[in-house]
Amino acid sequence: MVKEILLSRGAPEALATTVQTIVTHISYSSETRDPALVREIISQHPELAIVQDADRLDAIGAVGIGRTFTFGDAKRREGGMAETMEHFQEKLERLEGMKTATGREMAGVRTERLRIFRGWWEEEALIGGE
Repeated sequence: MVKEILLSRGAPEALATTVQTIVTHISYSSETRDPALVREIISQHPELAIVQDADRLDAIGAVGIGRTFTFGDAKRREGGMAETMEHFQEKLERLEGMKTATGREMAGVRTERLRIFRGWWEEEALIGGE
């Protein structure tokens, strides 16, 4: 779809194909399904590593905390906020492995924010009986 839109707007075929390839392989789940394929694509299109880092950085840190609760509420998870908090350990805290030096530095700071928040959450949940 992205490729067709770019082509219809006059983008060169090579650019449209590259952008389509990058967009198709950004997601964390895409990489966990076939890490070798993603490594191969990054060797051909190093821009993918930068875009992946940016996408994953958006999911962690203070903004990521807000997004996680917004998403959890929108999905109306039966487990409520506690189930949303499980997502921190299941996925968000695992996103720290970035591909670029800048991404790794930023992810370290943001992942620590997630861990600190989760610790506060667990402490208060014990007191409040959540």
